[in-house]
This record gives sequence, structure tokens and C-alpha cells, in this order.
Amino acid sequence: MTASPAQPIALNDEDLTYLLTVLRNSTQPMTTQQLIDALRGQTR
Repeated sequence: MTASPAQPIALNDEDLTYLLTVLRNSTQPMTTQQLIDALRGQTR
């Protein structure tokens, strides 16, 4: 089984605002994976 190419991710303004808020409120730098997990965990 071969892996399919990664599809581009489209973030809307609400997603970007949420991620910026998470970054601003963080007490330490965050990894990309932590930001992805935070975005997946937000309530919509």
C-alpha cells in the first residue's frame, strides 16, 4: 500500500484566530503537532 500525497490544509479566519490565541496564551513554544491537536480539539 502506498501513501497518498498530502492534501493542502485550508484554514479559515476563525481557525487562524483560534491558533493565534492558543499561541499567545501558551507559556512555552508549541510544536506543529501541538497546534494541530489544539485545532482538532476546539469545539465548533
